Amino acid sequence: MTVVDLHSIIPAFYLQLYFAALLLLGAAGMAYDFVAGKKLAFMRWEGNAGREPPRFSASALLRTVVVDLAGSRQLSACGVSRRASHVLMLWGFILSGAAVFLQTFFFPDASPLAAAFLVPLNVGGLMVLVGGLWFLPLRADVRYEGRPLLRFTRADVFVLNLIAMAALGFGLEAAMLSGSVPSTEVALALYLPVTAFLFVSVPWTKFPHIFYKAGLIVQEKLEGRPARLPVPTEAGGE
Repeated sequence: MTVVDLHSIIPAFYLQLYFAALLLLGAAGMAYDFVAGKKLAFMRWEGNAGREPPRFSASALLRTVVVDLAGSRQLSACGVSRRASHVLMLWGFILSGAAVFLQTFFFPDASPLAAAFLVPLNVGGLMVLVGGLWFLPLRADVRYEGRPLLRFTRADVFVLNLIAMAALGFGLEAAMLSGSVPSTEVALALYLPVTAFLFVSVPWTKFPHIFYKAGLIVQEKLEGRPARLPVPTEAGGE
């Protein structure tokens, strides 16, 4: 079976430049959101609200990362389905992102379809798809407001982008396995802009919220107090 070599369409060096640019744009977007979105001011206010500075504890930090962050513990009050869908999306994104990062920057000469990268990439992509498609009906169901239709807001753009990126990733893989160069080029032309949008749109989506909320959880655990997260809004709610 003939398999299309992705590097014959885009050399590894240009893929490295592409993903490096996306990482820089994503970091810049999070920094902008952290300051312009007044998240930095909120965290400073939290730290100066008449409390002693948090004391570092390696055991408390490890417990917080393993129990609270890795398992989305704070969503336990929202129900098992909501929490499980978040965990699937979180770890699916981390797993597939790590596979792409390692293959692009550390093993550029390896085939993108090598099992060492393809297995975690596929497992991660499947987790994102299942978690995202599971979460959207929970997030957009507004029947409690007397309206039976689904309603999407700006807060859902990040999840929709994740789902689209995972689905197009599987499409790109299928095109490469088919051996058709034109099909691979079309699939790549669809996949790259959707991936870019995930990072370019950081200041206006829920992407930075992941790191922001994680920081607040660590802060509250080290201080031994309950979290006081900003009240969600319709456009940026949980």
